[in-house]
Amino acid sequence: MNNFFSELSLFLIQHWPLAAAFIIALFIWIGFEFRLSFSGIPQLNPSDATLFMNRRDVFIVDVRDFTSYEKGHITQAINIPIVDLNKGNGKLDAHKERPILLVCAQGNQALAAANTLKKQGFGELSILKGGMSAWLQESLPIVKGLKVK
Repeated sequence: MNNFFSELSLFLIQHWPLAAAFIIALFIWIGFEFRLSFSGIPQLNPSDATLFMNRRDVFIVDVRDFTSYEKGHITQAINIPIVDLNKGNGKLDAHKERPILLVCAQGNQALAAANTLKKQGFGELSILKGGMSAWLQESLPIVKGLKVK
């Protein structure tokens, strides 16, 4: 065991930039998970999100950019890029009383979007945990192209 720690110490000294990058990435990841866990905004994995959508009249908002949305999105999702949420949006204001599921690429931007909408008075907000990456990994259906309404 003593040999292990001496080898580890030697490795860390010889490869300190790599070790520093790992430690920084680890702290960023822990910080993000901590912030997400204590945000008070429910995170739904894809199967829970599907149940939620089937049982409630959920308004699905995809906050990714237009190009990503067009390549594939959840059925019935509308696209309002995260940069447009601060401007206020008529599409969204009409649905303040409905439960809203926020979707992004990997779940990172959805928390920021939820916080923005919370400040604007939206009540029941949820995040798709893992975003579209998790949705696709579960082989759940997507729609390609624009949603025409």
